[in-house]
Amino acid sequence: MDNVRVDDWTQLLTLLLSQRLEINAMESALKNAGILTAAQVTEIRRQAMNTAKAWSADGDALALLKVHSSPDATMLVPLRQEEL
Repeated sequence: MDNVRVDDWTQLLTLLLSQRLEINAMESALKNAGILTAAQVTEIRRQAMNTAKAWSADGDALALLKVHSSPDATMLVPLRQEEL
């Protein structure tokens, strides 16, 4: 981590902020439409955080972020390296 350039960190943080803003907008729309409750949004966020921690525990969190930032990304469990 000591070799990470400032530009790389800035790009990563920009990507994360962009995704967080996108998710917030979708959550608001779903709550306003009566599709999700605030409690459901909280549960989704809790589960997503737990999943992210588990998936990145043994692997490359940045690689996972790139994969799941794709427009075609899903919530499916990522393949293990030997399955690629």
